Amino acid sequence: MADLQAEAFFKRGKQIIDRLGPVAEQMGEAITSSFQTKLGEYQPGWVGLSQTTRQDRVQEGYPADGPLLRSGVLRDSFTHEESVTTETVEVTSGIKNNTIREHPYDSRPIDIGQMMVWHETGTSTIPPRPLVPFVVQDIDNMLHKLYSGKPPEGFSVGSSHTAEVASDY
Repeated sequence: MADLQAEAFFKRGKQIIDRLGPVAEQMGEAITSSFQTKLGEYQPGWVGLSQTTRQDRVQEGYPADGPLLRSGVLRDSFTHEESVTTETVEVTSGIKNNTIREHPYDSRPIDIGQMMVWHETGTSTIPPRPLVPFVVQDIDNMLHKLYSGKPPEGFSVGSSHTAEVASDY
């Protein structure tokens, strides 16, 4: 009898995982899409591109304006992964780990993830143009709509990491 109960329990767990997998995939796609659609459009609080940057963009054959979007390499580097178990549903988003090109002023390779950090937090020559707070807001809005403004019991909107990141801004 105990074996049948255990079998039924594990079967139900697998059914839950099978149903949550596509939901996690959709959430991952929504996060990636949110990052991608923010590129090339000014977000609240962003400083405009410098005249030098605008001239460089035109010389390279790109529109003068369009922050964080030139060739589309950064946009196409966003990725996501999902993990669904009987205990957790985890969706992570990030940047593919690769080098995109040589530095524009010398021959050093540039890592896309590092470049994103520079844009997110700013440097001595690049003003911050953070994306994370706007993506977090998009996802929170989507979840609140999905759950009519109230997530199900035991469900927290945003992971603890997301909450930490969002609170940094």
